[in-house]
Amino acid sequence: MDSSALLAREGFTGAKRILEGEKGFFRATSQDFDENKCVADLGRVFHSERNSIKYHASCGHTHSAIDAVLLATGGKTFNPSEIETVDLRIYQGAIDLLGNVEPKTPYLAKFNLPFCAPTALRHGHVQAGDFTPASLESEELKALMKKVTFAADPDLTAAYPRKWPARVTIRLKDGRTLEGANAYPKGDPENPLSEQELFAKFKGLTEGILPSPRADAIIDRVMGLERMGDVSELLK
Repeated sequence: MDSSALLAREGFTGAKRILEGEKGFFRATSQDFDENKCVADLGRVFHSERNSIKYHASCGHTHSAIDAVLLATGGKTFNPSEIETVDLRIYQGAIDLLGNVEPKTPYLAKFNLPFCAPTALRHGHVQAGDFTPASLESEELKALMKKVTFAADPDLTAAYPRKWPARVTIRLKDGRTLEGANAYPKGDPENPLSEQELFAKFKGLTEGILPSPRADAIIDRVMGLERMGDVSELLK
């Protein structure tokens, strides 16, 4: 049973106006709030359906830039010898957070744009396995990182945080130019994952932990939850 239900059963009570009360969440966190937004479209819009699922294994502020690279290349991979320059444009908020982060460890590399974008360029993805000590020492990635420049763009900054936009221009040694732009990171409600992408993400993260048949069984049970007579069948 849910802990709140157990507490209620024992007579535990709480504030009735936790949001709009004098000591509620609104006044504790903001001096400029509109409490009517909490009930706008009530019963018609369900925000539980608007979760973001992180598709790339890095800081969320790198995701639109990664997506822009993958859109520009069509997922094709490139060697450093094929690349002249990689020019990234992004919103100022991302620069404020990521601009001074050095990729000294696999964890810090997840917050470094010049590491994440070349990873997408070299491998066609940015997955958990791309952040290792060996990756930090990769001569190919180091060579690609030297070709990356990034800066804030006023138009992209104006769109944030409604959008998390990024643009990239990749100039190749053969004279071609590849361009890509993305406003909503892959996995956001406005740019959702397909079921197959979601399943692949789950199986990738559980590989080596769950046998493949068990992972498949969990996927089947979760996707069939509305047909399940007892949720304990899932928790087993």
